Amino acid sequence: RKAQIIVDRFGNRGFDYAGNAPADTAVWAVSARGMVCNAPRHVVWAARQVTIVVAVMDDRRYKGPDLARIAARVRP
Repeated sequence: RKAQIIVDRFGNRGFDYAGNAPADTAVWAVSARGMVCNAPRHVVWAARQVTIVVAVMDDRRYKGPDLARIAARVRP
């Protein structure tokens, strides 16, 4: 639905689109170019399958386990 509304207003491939969710793939598919913001890798991959991705922006900090701490635990 969102993709159709945008195409009705700007035309097929008549706009650039920034998104960050799997649902945005339908809009990227009809955009001229795409930008991906703070999205998981699979969303970046999906965007690249359907449009020209000109930017991938991610300002989130890694919130997983500290890799140095994990390495220290597994070393003999």
